[in-house]
Amino acid sequence: MAPKLLAFFQRWWAEKIPNIQAIVRKLVDLGQLEFINGGWCMHDEAAVHYIDMIDQTTLGHWMIKKQFNNSPRAGWQIDPFGHSAVQAYLLGVELGFDSLHFARIDYQEKEKRKADKGLEVIWRGSRTFGSSSQIFTNVFPVNYSPPDGFGFEVLDENILPVQDDMLMFDYNVEERVNDFVAAAIAQFSVCRILVPEYGQSYLSREQGIADFKLKLASMT
Repeated sequence: MAPKLLAFFQRWWAEKIPNIQAIVRKLVDLGQLEFINGGWCMHDEAAVHYIDMIDQTTLGHWMIKKQFNNSPRAGWQIDPFGHSAVQAYLLGVELGFDSLHFARIDYQEKEKRKADKGLEVIWRGSRTFGSSSQIFTNVFPVNYSPPDGFGFEVLDENILPVQDDMLMFDYNVEERVNDFVAAAIAQFSVCRILVPEYGQSYLSREQGIADFKLKLASMT
């Protein structure tokens, strides 16, 4: 699980009793819950001034550091319609991110990149700073939802639950595992898998969550 908009997370966090907050802190410490991007919001990259981009990102990262003594490692700009070198360098490499992920690019470019297996690149965000401004960047081949049938949300009509009780008539663990593996293979078939250098941990596949999909936080 990976919260990415601190404005939403803080509303949820403020309502939780200390025992629940302690559980969340433990999950963060264990690496089972990881903040990605970490901004107060997911800012646009074209219509806003870079100072505003820095300010809102600083606020979100400050809150994470204060409450969890933790820092995000991956950029997550999946909603902005267009992307800038400022994001790749100033709000990527300079933040200590290992990777940057987004979904929206021109459909013609996306189809060409899928055909050329060019959805994963090393993006150099600054000509001036050269290789020190590089960051592993991943463009999602379709969108940022989980594979079909794997949303696991009560309002998702396409969900096929995993039934792991072998005594039940609809036991389907092997089938569901095979479906997920097939979905992963289909996605990776349009990507070149980039091997990170020693000491770096590039994240090349996210189990994405589309907008407002998780309605019942207490159940997820």
